[in-house]
Amino acid sequence: MICTQDEVRYGMVDLDLLEELSLPDDLGLLAQETRLWTPAVCGALLLKSDEIGFLDPQGGLEVARETVRMVDNIAGSYVRGAEKTLLKSRAFAVLGSRLRGTARLKESDLAYTLACGLSWGAPPLDVADLLRRRGLLRVNQRQFKKARMLENRALYICRREADEHLAGCVLLARGDTYFEDHRSREAIRDYAAAAHMIDPKRCFISHYGAVHNLSAALVRNAASAEEIAAAVEQIQQAKEIGFKEDTLPGLALVWLEGSLLEKIDHEDEAEAAYRTAGDGLVAIGAPYEVALVRLDLAALLCRQGRFEELVEVAAEMFPLFATFRANREVMTGLRLFHSAAVDRQVTLELISKVRAMIQRAARKVD
Repeated sequence: MICTQDEVRYGMVDLDLLEELSLPDDLGLLAQETRLWTPAVCGALLLKSDEIGFLDPQGGLEVARETVRMVDNIAGSYVRGAEKTLLKSRAFAVLGSRLRGTARLKESDLAYTLACGLSWGAPPLDVADLLRRRGLLRVNQRQFKKARMLENRALYICRREADEHLAGCVLLARGDTYFEDHRSREAIRDYAAAAHMIDPKRCFISHYGAVHNLSAALVRNAASAEEIAAAVEQIQQAKEIGFKEDTLPGLALVWLEGSLLEKIDHEDEAEAAYRTAGDGLVAIGAPYEVALVRLDLAALLCRQGRFEELVEVAAEMFPLFATFRANREVMTGLRLFHSAAVDRQVTLELISKVRAMIQRAARKVD
């Protein structure tokens, strides 16, 4: 669609006003400013939803939901291939990602189904991005083969359209699929390629994701001195990107560093990293991550025979989940861990079992 100069200028004014808003806090103001309900603003909001969701999953979800509502109020009808139709498809695709990011997997699947239903006539790269996003949901659902099928289709489109950046984003997603499927070598290959291909100016969070996830894969796979050195170097590169330790990505790096320190038998430093990461995750309200990092700490204490401290670690998890929408599986796992800690019966096998229960629960919060 060709825009007139007046329309372009008006769109720029809209976007300038949008930049003055503090999202998601100012969503109420945005809802009242009906003159901002334009395709340009909605497109910008979808980008912001992804950006915000990286540090604030719930905030990103709120922005995506409001944008879906705004698109409905844009002039025009839902006709196959029309601008409004394709914008709604993109909005549902982003909403699906943000729902996935808050572990609402059934709702996420529905949003992607709606996005696909509206995507007829969409530009090829929009189709590729939708396939990429849907593939990540399949990873959460532990459907790794289906995820790779979607990602490989997306990668084919990106290469055909010669978009290296988006191809890198797809490789990042496929790396996640391999990583969660415990295929670290393939994950390292795809993450390394993604870190090289993704343009940080186009999507900073995807570039950082590739750098961080490559760090995680290298840590998991590190066995030789050379591989450990590569993991240390990659973690340092991720740190230099600049997320502070009071953010989820910054704390995830501290946690990851603890895993590497434990692997090379620097147990005191590993314990300090786990405690720092856990305390920080409590402060920002990330309960599942807190539980998992505390279980890493518990495994370390268990190996050292520090059973009194295991009771303390187990006890502090209950208040954390008491006011959170935790499902029965989480509470069952935590009670199992706490009872074993009190009876001095904690084993590494039990910790691994409880971890698996919490990880499953985190994927199906609906």
